[in-house]
Amino acid sequence: MRLDLSSSMQYQPFGLLAVLGGAALLTMWALPKTRVVSSVRIPIAAVVALFGASWVWNIAFNPTFA
Repeated sequence: MRLDLSSSMQYQPFGLLAVLGGAALLTMWALPKTRVVSSVRIPIAAVVALFGASWVWNIAFNPTFA
């Protein structure tokens, strides 16, 4: 765990999105249930597309498979 962001982004750029998304979900869960927070919905298709894009990138472009 060297916290080397540039190398991390080279091997898995979707990892940063996963961390930011997880932090956003935890923040939304911890906030009181107001009308603004409860009206935010994440489409399942967007989550599936993100996982699919991560998988395709990992197979096609990840330097560890070269």
